[in-house]
Amino acid sequence: MARKNKTTLKNFLLLQEFEKFCLDKGFTIQKEVLYKDLFDTDRNYRADYLLIRNNYRCMVEINGGQYSGGRHNNSATNISASKKLNTKITNYENDLMKLNLAQANGIFVFQFTYEMLFKQIYKQYFS
Repeated sequence: MARKNKTTLKNFLLLQEFEKFCLDKGFTIQKEVLYKDLFDTDRNYRADYLLIRNNYRCMVEINGGQYSGGRHNNSATNISASKKLNTKITNYENDLMKLNLAQANGIFVFQFTYEMLFKQIYKQYFS
């Protein structure tokens, strides 16, 4: 249990550092934004972050579990999406549909892992 708490704290601190960087760059940050609040959709998707500066909007998704077979990279069936679309949809496919929907509605989407946050790779994309 101590390992999980240590990892959770580390990830929390990485997110805080990312948010501070974005604020310092003049972005307004919205967390856990519902897609329904941004454009017409019946899906219950959420964006981890919506960054806004002047007329520029982008979403940022933080993908965890890349080493542990997390939800973002496994082939398990997404029951909710499968029922709604009446076909078998994997978690990974559901994530792709979510990203495609945002981009089809004119919002850039960036994806980072916690390891990428640690390496501060996001700094090369937001100036």
